[in-house]
Amino acid sequence: MKNLMHIEQELKDNDTALSQSHEALWNGTQWYQEATKETAVYPQEPTDTALSYLSLGLASEAGEVAGKVKKWLRGDYNEMPNGADHSTRDIKAEMGDVFWYLSELCNHLKLDMQDVMEDNIRKLRYRAASNTIKGDGDVR
Repeated sequence: MKNLMHIEQELKDNDTALSQSHEALWNGTQWYQEATKETAVYPQEPTDTALSYLSLGLASEAGEVAGKVKKWLRGDYNEMPNGADHSTRDIKAEMGDVFWYLSELCNHLKLDMQDVMEDNIRKLRYRAASNTIKGDGDVR
């Protein structure tokens, strides 16, 4: 089992790698967050209505991704994500909708998608390094 000092050094090294690739990725996420604002047609106020709308939209689109995978498992598609078959295109389209809702949720909460993604990778790397990636609960 790794000791805490070893885990902290690994995380510091990982943060260095994250910051080195930050600019290129940030440009992509920043562009996307700005672009989604152009097609954002939903009730902005009151804030709880906007948050509800965006959260429900995100859950709905994630459910559509799951539905496409379910249809593949049931045998509705001949092949699965390894190329240009229509199941892959269908799933890709639904995943784009998931990104749109996630981006708009970040915009509404004044969060940078890049920060959200980096925080998530840090959390998962910490869990992997401390052998707690499996389990329950947000704080492990």
